[in-house]
Amino acid sequence: MPCAARRPRAAMRHRIWKRQSPAPAPQRSARARLLKDPADVPSWIAMSVALSGEGKSEQAVEGLTRALAVMPDQPDLWVALGEALVAHNKGLVSPAARLAFDRASRIAPDHPAPRYYLGMAWLQAGKPDQALETWQALLASAPADAPWRENVARKVKAAQTMLAAGVGR
Repeated sequence: MPCAARRPRAAMRHRIWKRQSPAPAPQRSARARLLKDPADVPSWIAMSVALSGEGKSEQAVEGLTRALAVMPDQPDLWVALGEALVAHNKGLVSPAARLAFDRASRIAPDHPAPRYYLGMAWLQAGKPDQALETWQALLASAPADAPWRENVARKVKAAQTMLAAGVGR
């Protein structure tokens, strides 16, 4: 059979395999926990991270939206939704993601993630001065052992470098 004639069958076999292949382990375990306890916030977050990691950010957004319909006062779910929206938007903090982070911030004003993403939004908008101010305030209020300090410190340096180069002035 000529090569061109075999391609459609190979593609069809691939699609069939993809439909029949089981979900990856983190997604399966999160799904199993959610079947037992639909209010398990960490499992919703694990599921969204697993889906986003597989390039299925739209499914992650849909699942988190459903979870938030029944648990609207869970700031970590709002943060996870914002992060899934950022992943879906290829790293850009969209207006929808900003709304999710703003909601998380209203529920839990000391949560670091909304402030981190606000800084990212400022940087993406060409306002490194605002990003720098946001991230410096976040670092000033952060515990010394916060696992995300180093990442925020790198963002501070990036914003300072942009300002020194005249970007955003």
